[in-house]
Amino acid sequence: MSYSPTLLDLWRALRRVLLDVNAALLCAEGVDAGELPPGPLRSRLIELLDSNESVSENIGRLWVEGRECELRFLRLVSIELGIEFGTLVSLSDEQLEARLQTVKPECGGQVLEVLRGNYPAFATELVRHLPEQGTQVTDDGESEYIFRRDGDGWFIRAFGVEGHFRRLVGFEYLERLIKAAGQPVPMTELVAAAATRKRVSAADAAAAGLSADGTSFEPLVDEQAVEALKKEIEETVAVIRQAERVGDVTQAEIYRNQLAKLEGQYKAVTRPGGKLRGFRTEIDRLRPMIHDSIRTACDKLRSVGMKETAAHFEVSIRAEGDSFIYSPSPPILWQ
Repeated sequence: MSYSPTLLDLWRALRRVLLDVNAALLCAEGVDAGELPPGPLRSRLIELLDSNESVSENIGRLWVEGRECELRFLRLVSIELGIEFGTLVSLSDEQLEARLQTVKPECGGQVLEVLRGNYPAFATELVRHLPEQGTQVTDDGESEYIFRRDGDGWFIRAFGVEGHFRRLVGFEYLERLIKAAGQPVPMTELVAAAATRKRVSAADAAAAGLSADGTSFEPLVDEQAVEALKKEIEETVAVIRQAERVGDVTQAEIYRNQLAKLEGQYKAVTRPGGKLRGFRTEIDRLRPMIHDSIRTACDKLRSVGMKETAAHFEVSIRAEGDSFIYSPSPPILWQ
């Protein structure tokens, strides 16, 4: 890399790699994406299954290093910001990112060197996800705006910058929306079109949250998923108590933060008394999944310096009823 990343760059890359590693672990364990609630992890698992990417044999080591790396990063940040570690880990993602933007840029490079020295395998993946300098477009007579297939991936050019990208479900969605610019595209059609451009198989339908006839094939959560969540809450409580017994204040605070999130998830899917909430409709399940996939594609655009292109898609795409629509203003003619 020819530049020093900021702490915000490092944090976003670290979170992205942790997401990839967690999804890869679930993939290796044969977990069905339909078993997960809508969110970034489910969307990434769907992309991983859809792309047939191989899972690294070192995924276990990456997971261990990743957790340690995240903890080390946050401790270094707490020192740099001059705030208590417990206070730092209790911040929301938005609050933490706002704090990271206040740190002088050169700190990022210093922290990266520490991480490289202690967590080499994970740091290698981390560097791969850091933003690079964008590739400037040369005058080759082609359109200023290009979105086309390139081998197993995509070639995208816009706003004076271009890049090559591996296949992601989010880019499949973007292509379909671009072709129908100004017109609503049903969510079920988006999902079906992204399923390798052929008749949706049972596996593809299951991963997307659909049944073969286009209706809902299973509830958002089932009793097994709720029981797994309850078990994770119980295990987290046990870890907190153990940390308190040995006087590990830092570890206890980290898991209290995790416990709060787990309890929030449990409340979101159950009613008082532990009964499951009513099942969401198919559209309610597809909407956040499509949003997450498009956001992942936009994050990938930003990682190579195509920030303006990512922002363009984010402000030009919206959900309307049971559809998504790409409606840029002013209109853009894509090739």
